[in-house]
Amino acid sequence: MQTSHARRTALCIAALAAFLALFVHSYLASVHYDVQYGAATGDRLCNVGQAFNCEAVSASKYAEFLGVPMADWGFAANLGFLGFLGLFAVAGEGERRPWAALALAVAVVIATASAVMGGISALVMTKYCLFCIAAYGLSFVTVFGAWRGLRPALASARWGEVARRAVRPAAWTGVGLVALTVIGNSMIKRAYGEQDFRPLVNAALAEWRAAPVAAIEPVAPLVLGAARDRARLTVVEFADFRCIHCKHAVANLHAFVSSRSDVRFLFQAWPLDGACNPGIPSSYGGASCELARAAFCAAQQHDLNDGTDRALGWAAHHWMYDHQDRFATLESTDKAMEEMPAEIGLQVAAFKACLASDEAKDVVLKQSAVGDALKIGGTPTIYANGRRLPSGQLPDVLKGAYDASP
Repeated sequence: MQTSHARRTALCIAALAAFLALFVHSYLASVHYDVQYGAATGDRLCNVGQAFNCEAVSASKYAEFLGVPMADWGFAANLGFLGFLGLFAVAGEGERRPWAALALAVAVVIATASAVMGGISALVMTKYCLFCIAAYGLSFVTVFGAWRGLRPALASARWGEVARRAVRPAAWTGVGLVALTVIGNSMIKRAYGEQDFRPLVNAALAEWRAAPVAAIEPVAPLVLGAARDRARLTVVEFADFRCIHCKHAVANLHAFVSSRSDVRFLFQAWPLDGACNPGIPSSYGGASCELARAAFCAAQQHDLNDGTDRALGWAAHHWMYDHQDRFATLESTDKAMEEMPAEIGLQVAAFKACLASDEAKDVVLKQSAVGDALKIGGTPTIYANGRRLPSGQLPDVLKGAYDASP
């Protein structure tokens, strides 16, 4: 037999878990909106490698329900639980049962939704979100505390009477929370510029559909995602490591590619410098050329566990974009290239030899020629299934291209 103290403790734990869940869902909602509107940064606390990446999860098709982020629904549900629990606490002895039943029912719904979303993440996406996992854990603590604390109040209940008295407040609360969530979602989207953003997305997709298909054969690209024969959508990015817009595109592109198992992504260095790119009219010192060679040379030192994934090439890619402010001149770039190999685990001597080799210089010239043949005028330039995709660094543009692909 539970004591009243044990019941109060259980309810306090349930309330605390739900209260913490409000903050977790608020954080996840901010991640989702940033990803949706191309403001992802890739350096969030919840991004820990390829497997644990909240931005990739937020970019997936499972991140919304009825056009509203799951995080918003989670916030509303926990708010509803806390409201019912508060009414249970202040109600008179004979008036508590409907509120107990409603609070427990909401807790069960939250825990069930968490189990479903966790299963999708583990079995379908194979991507995980640390803060999502925290929300799932809190939901199970909430339902356990609610069950322990509220069950005695319902032990001898007449369920027909409880249901009759709970229907009206349940309906009004449900309608109110849904309306609040939908309106709040609409207001947040307007704050992000949805009214201007949607026409841009539509125009980009219309231009993509009308563009001719080009035969693109990248030279020594970095590759991520699905194999060639399994790819529904193949995305090719031409980028310069000193381009600030390319840096901003990294998190959005990688989140989108990581969220779908049938998307293939190829990164092709395309230096904005006439020193190694005949398509650029002027030479700007050669720093961009050196960085393109560095990406190629890092990729040659294949991961010992899998010589096909060019993991060290991607490590160099991320390092160079993360340290972009160090490449203002060729001299500062030379100094940075002295430090990068040891920091990302390259064999230093082999890297330096490759960086100065004619082979690396020839590869960068060939990479430049691929973009020149396509008449690329700037970076990032993105192609999807062979067609140029304007604003292709935006997740909604990528989603539109993916949905329109066979």
